[in-house]
Amino acid sequence: MDVLILEDGLYTPDEPILIDRPLKIVARNSGKAVIKNENLTNLLTFAGNGKLTITGVLFGIGNSSIQSNVIVVRSGSLEMDACGVGGAFDPKGTRRDFGAGLLLLGSATAAVSNSVFSGCILGASLQGNSFAKITACNFSRSGYGLVLRDQAHGELQGNEFENNAETGVMVYDNANLNSAGDSSHDNKQGIGFLFDAKGTIENTACFENQYHGFFINDSSQVTIKGCKSYSNAYSGFAIYGDSQSEVQDCECYQNSHSGFEIAEQAKTSLTDNKIYENNDAGIYLDDTAEAQIIGNEIFENNVAVNVNGQNTVTIDKCKIHHNSSFLSYNILSEVNQGENEIFENDTEDDDDEDEEDGDGQSVDLGSFLASLFGGASVSSDDDDDDEDDDDESDGQQFSVGFGFGSDGSVTPLEDDGSGGLSFSFTLDEDGEEIPEIRCPKCNKKNTDVLNWDTDTYKCNSCGHEFVPEIYKALDSAEEYVNRAWGNFKQRNYKRTIKDCTSAIKLDPNLTLAYTIRGKALGAREEYQEAEKDFSEAIRISPDDDNAHFSRGETRLYLEKYDEAIEDLSASIGFDPDFADTYVHRANAYFKKENYPQAIEDFSEAIEREPDNASAIFQRG
Repeated sequence: MDVLILEDGLYTPDEPILIDRPLKIVARNSGKAVIKNENLTNLLTFAGNGKLTITGVLFGIGNSSIQSNVIVVRSGSLEMDACGVGGAFDPKGTRRDFGAGLLLLGSATAAVSNSVFSGCILGASLQGNSFAKITACNFSRSGYGLVLRDQAHGELQGNEFENNAETGVMVYDNANLNSAGDSSHDNKQGIGFLFDAKGTIENTACFENQYHGFFINDSSQVTIKGCKSYSNAYSGFAIYGDSQSEVQDCECYQNSHSGFEIAEQAKTSLTDNKIYENNDAGIYLDDTAEAQIIGNEIFENNVAVNVNGQNTVTIDKCKIHHNSSFLSYNILSEVNQGENEIFENDTEDDDDEDEEDGDGQSVDLGSFLASLFGGASVSSDDDDDDEDDDDESDGQQFSVGFGFGSDGSVTPLEDDGSGGLSFSFTLDEDGEEIPEIRCPKCNKKNTDVLNWDTDTYKCNSCGHEFVPEIYKALDSAEEYVNRAWGNFKQRNYKRTIKDCTSAIKLDPNLTLAYTIRGKALGAREEYQEAEKDFSEAIRISPDDDNAHFSRGETRLYLEKYDEAIEDLSASIGFDPDFADTYVHRANAYFKKENYPQAIEDFSEAIEREPDNASAIFQRG
């Protein structure tokens, strides 16, 4: 093998470097030899047989106006150590054939170690049937750190993926990833799998990402063992779209929403994991997912397990403790409970206080009938004098009987003979949820709304009448808006509207109050009123991107397609990188039967967010 030793200095080749035979390129002093030219499409291409070895060299292009790759390997094998690669761009946004620091094609192979990939659209991209073993490298400040497509296969060990604008590691198509001891943090998303991708991830950490730590979708099959996912701004693990995943011996904690979010037709096995201190649910399921939750410890979450939709769930041999509530699920789901150790969950304590003589099973229902009855809360009711309460309440009281079997199964609308319990839930006059409120005098949750206009509640246990702290009058418009946004995120739209209206009375020119109220009105399908609020927000702040986007979205529902297109186009002018705006505008063009323009907008959305399922599905 020929050997080329590079002395210290900057090398600027006039033409792309083409290598078609085995060669070893070594910097005499590691990191002191730099090869760079801002005007080349590909800086270095290897297309021969045998091996290209590179040690200690820095490579760069750095021209954002041309499509470029830094190193391309079309065949043979690459061995790279202690190198730096950066400055590959793709102004046309293809995110596939250009913009890569390292691009492997065909059946090329690579062994890369102790190297840095930074400042590219794609730090490294593996395509075709290529294979790479990547060890102790850093992928940072690129669009995507590492992307695998087609039938590519990657083996990672001890790498760091950080501060990338999109996903640290993204695995598409039928590509396969094995990861051990890696970390992915401070990206938009940690590690993602889409479109039949496969992977085995061990002892890897995803943390402090702007969205999910691990994201698995579209029939992907992934096994995750001994990993950590924490302090992500959404969920630790998000598993969707008919995927099949096994997660074992992992820790998932301190995520801003749920520890695990499992939805659509995903099938997931969670075994021997520790799931704790997540802001919403330890485990959240929706749609028609299936989950086996076996041997996990779930503690200090808001809800340990929250089940919506029509899911099939088994919870067995778990240790569940110190959550605000144990289990919330609706009557459409099948939840099978085995031999779990359940203790010191908040609502379990309430049941002990309120049901001194109860022989039945003590179960926290949380929002047991939420999805069946449009979001109604569920609470135990020991009183027999419901007539008095009904006469004074703005809500409607419904008593629904159901039984609990000895195995934890639920028999709706009848007693199964093993200790059926009677519960009630409360809806306001418009069918929205009335939240559970504790009585400040006796500390029980057995309360009803007495007067909606004054926010007065009555305790059915001790008779105390009071205004809850969360509904008391505030001093400023900003405080009302902050509380309104919190109510909106909890889907409590009437409270959102009420607080925004109070804010507007204090400050008639507060744009955000109109925007949030408009969103709440839209959520209640009051589209004409929502349109008025968004229009007022735009009158006050003509450059408000969110108001233009929201009014455009609302006008879609009102079938005002030309005006929707105008609003959404204005929103794109303010923020051209938000994929959902293109999706909405594409739908408006579709309704106008302008199919070429619709396809173009769906494509624009996918360029900006390759895993945007709505755009991918609708474009076809």
